[in-house]
Amino acid sequence: MKLTKKIRKRFVYLFTKKPKCYVRIEKPKNLQDYRQQDYNDWCKAKKVYNGSYLPKNPDTLLRKGWAETSNPKNKTGMHRMFQRKSSKQNIDFHYKKYKKNGVLIDDHYHWHNDEHKKEDEKVNKYIDRYGHKCDKDSPESHLAPLDKIFDYK
Repeated sequence: MKLTKKIRKRFVYLFTKKPKCYVRIEKPKNLQDYRQQDYNDWCKAKKVYNGSYLPKNPDTLLRKGWAETSNPKNKTGMHRMFQRKSSKQNIDFHYKKYKKNGVLIDDHYHWHNDEHKKEDEKVNKYIDRYGHKCDKDSPESHLAPLDKIFDYK
């Protein structure tokens, strides 16, 4: 049994990229999801918390070495911005809200693409859960907090 596990793991690692952040996976659908599950298990076993996975409460980020970079002039209070001090990575936390068509969107995060150029506001602005570039309004850009399934509508 151990031999088949090792072979599966090598096969998965050969054809996938290392995940950059913790993402909950209910049922793996592809090889990358299997690799993500292995990464999640490693994070839990080692009690790793370096900002690689996103907590349910954004205030936890402040205690873990992140700095809040939200604009004080933001009157809506619907989102907050944070920057990791060590790597200068930026994320947005968006609070639960209703869209114009009445659909409820849960709390979620967005990882910023550091290579993004200001001229293209929507194209490749964010990074998906696997570290690939994605567009601003794409479902892939919406990341759920730790141990929560996010269904973008």
